[in-house]
Amino acid sequence: INRLKDLKRIEVLQADLFSYKTFENSSFLYLNVNQFIVIETGQAIYGLDLSKDFKVIKSGKNIEIMLPNIELLNLSVNPDSIDFIGLKKGMFTSQDHFEALKKEVSVELYSQLKIKARNKQLLDQAEKNARQIIYSMFKSLGYENININFRKHSH
Repeated sequence: INRLKDLKRIEVLQADLFSYKTFENSSFLYLNVNQFIVIETGQAIYGLDLSKDFKVIKSGKNIEIMLPNIELLNLSVNPDSIDFIGLKKGMFTSQDHFEALKKEVSVELYSQLKIKARNKQLLDQAEKNARQIIYSMFKSLGYENININFRKHSH
């Protein structure tokens, strides 16, 4: 049990997320058209933050464990994995402005990935994985009746 407290966090699920957006804007009576497609992939890591309060009640071969919510521990996007396809810069658009447009759309996509990362199915799968990991851990320590509960996450 002290080993569990020492862990600080347990990562239980890794999910690859995908988002894309088609961007187009024009000005000067459609003479200056900027357009491109951005594809962004991210990696979400789910797990338990054991630095938060959790409770363990032992009684012989029985143990009850109250764990914190499963949460998104990390969401990362490798900048090298962001793809821009069909880049078309308008003739009146400066390169700096065009780069700023690309960055702006990329930031929007990151926000979309954050929303996708909070998907109920992913959180439920992470909870299921955590339950199996914690159960196996305590089963290997000789406990027979293992009751695992989580503070419920809000979706």
